[in-house]
Amino acid sequence: MFLSISSCSDRILCGLLVVIDAKPTALKGRLRGMISLNHMKKYVVMYRVPVEVMEKWKKETSPEEMQKQGKELGEKMMEWTKKNDAALIDKGQPLGKNTRMTSVGARPMTNDLNYYCVVEAENIAAVVEMFKDNPHITTIPDSFLDIMEVPHIGM
Repeated sequence: MFLSISSCSDRILCGLLVVIDAKPTALKGRLRGMISLNHMKKYVVMYRVPVEVMEKWKKETSPEEMQKQGKELGEKMMEWTKKNDAALIDKGQPLGKNTRMTSVGARPMTNDLNYYCVVEAENIAAVVEMFKDNPHITTIPDSFLDIMEVPHIGM
């Protein structure tokens, strides 16, 4: 994939996109993340579950029930994601084990970060509205989302 952006008169950005051997569906999200000619803002959404809640769930829930609950949550999340696909510029990934690094070294550290995604919206109110029925906060006890605007810096 090759993307070239050049400046045009009247402060309008013009773009030339040449795509070689790529599926349009695979490019949709990537392209929205690379070039945006509208005034939408980007937000990173961090899915969080308190460490104590996860520890209690792992301790008190059988492996079979964990699998069942995981499948149900996954199905609900897939439905939610499909419904909000247009705003999701990065559908995100689950977050694994944490290593905390400081000036004196690195060590494993447990945290409550569970997942992330990146959305595009006009303002924070639109993001809050979009996520109000997100299965993460409607299904997992005491879970929450941190929503942070990504400021436009430079360029």
